[in-house]
Amino acid sequence: TNFVPRFASEYGMQSYPDIETLMEFIPASDLVLKNPKVEALQLSYNGNALLEKYQKLYTGEAKDLNDFIYKSQVIQAEAMRIAIAAHRRAKGRCMGSLLWQWNDVAPAASWSLIDVKGRKKAENVTAWLVPGSHVVEAQIKEEGLLDILTEAGFVLRQPGCSACLAMNDDKVPAGKYAV
Repeated sequence: TNFVPRFASEYGMQSYPDIETLMEFIPASDLVLKNPKVEALQLSYNGNALLEKYQKLYTGEAKDLNDFIYKSQVIQAEAMRIAIAAHRRAKGRCMGSLLWQWNDVAPAASWSLIDVKGRKKAENVTAWLVPGSHVVEAQIKEEGLLDILTEAGFVLRQPGCSACLAMNDDKVPAGKYAV
């Protein structure tokens, strides 16, 4: 637990957006692995090197772009699961965890869990939306954010710290993880 912070923010793992999203921005003929138009979506200082490294270690090398995208999302989901589990195990030392990026502004490789078109990237992660108060919940609904988040796979839970404290039915089932 010495490596788990008191409060964790800005953590995660990159993954690529859904192939359907990319098709809206890049011609189908260019949607191939190692194509410069696809690689231009990767803004990391070392390109896809980290994603490729983890794919070789955990999922095997990608055979095509669809496979690469899928494997990047699987790795992202697993990285989130590991981080969240570490934060939960360190309860008492780590008293909070804030997801860094849950949506995106561009069709690029990023830490977000939903891509620019509102498509959920990491299918293995259930994302709970727990508003800080009833006022925040009303604002989320008023601004139309709830519809966007629900379509992307997020689940609205009761406002406040109910999920953190397991004060009501907002309990994460055994063996499951929630972000």
